[in-house]
Amino acid sequence: MPGSHDLYAAAALNEADRLRELLAQGADPNQCDEDGFTPLHLACQEWSVDAVRVLIAAGASVDATTESGYTPLILATFRADGRDEVIEMLRMAGADLRRADVHGHTPLDIARLTRDYSLEWKLLCEATEDRS
Repeated sequence: MPGSHDLYAAAALNEADRLRELLAQGADPNQCDEDGFTPLHLACQEWSVDAVRVLIAAGASVDATTESGYTPLILATFRADGRDEVIEMLRMAGADLRRADVHGHTPLDIARLTRDYSLEWKLLCEATEDRS
């Protein structure tokens, strides 16, 4: 089985072909480190769009939670900076918009804290639709 370091590196560096190769060799897309970070967490944190796509297709959990309560969606929200492709992929794969970190912050809260107002509006609209 391929080393976990390789999977994390490929996720962070947005190396989609390498990810596919490692996954085909039996790498687990849901493996986590001692802090609970999965390759998908790292791909979202680094805004590695192609890697996120490959990991989701391979069955990576979009609601995996780190020791600090960070989900891939929370990390993507921190790094969005006006972009939304990764967030859209996570939401389409069923990521929970209401899941909070250990401080009680949801993705909507993070968008507000980072002053990403267009993302905040989009998430607010989605949250409202989810309740109806």
